Amino acid sequence: MEYIMVDEHIIFATDPDSVKAKNLKENNRISFSVHHMPRFVTIDGTTETPAKQEIDAYNKTLFKRHPEFRDAMAAGMMQPFQYYKVVPKTAYWSDYTKGMAPPEIINY
Repeated sequence: MEYIMVDEHIIFATDPDSVKAKNLKENNRISFSVHHMPRFVTIDGTTETPAKQEIDAYNKTLFKRHPEFRDAMAAGMMQPFQYYKVVPKTAYWSDYTKGMAPPEIINY
């Protein structure tokens, strides 16, 4: 799974037949973590379908980074992605360079 920032939103995509897609179809709650240790953020929230322009921006960046995905789709070797936008509710920011303090909590 690759995520891309589009404006201020996190957009990600996956195979529509994946376990992740099936789980999100039944329950759109998500916990999304990104790290560059010793710092990391976890975002709890939900997902929604991104707007067409967000999907287009995602694909433009993804295919620039990974042209093999575009080529595999064009050759029929991969099916089109299922796209998601992360809608944050709470974020937890941790910076362990300052010790093992509790995370900073940010509510949206």
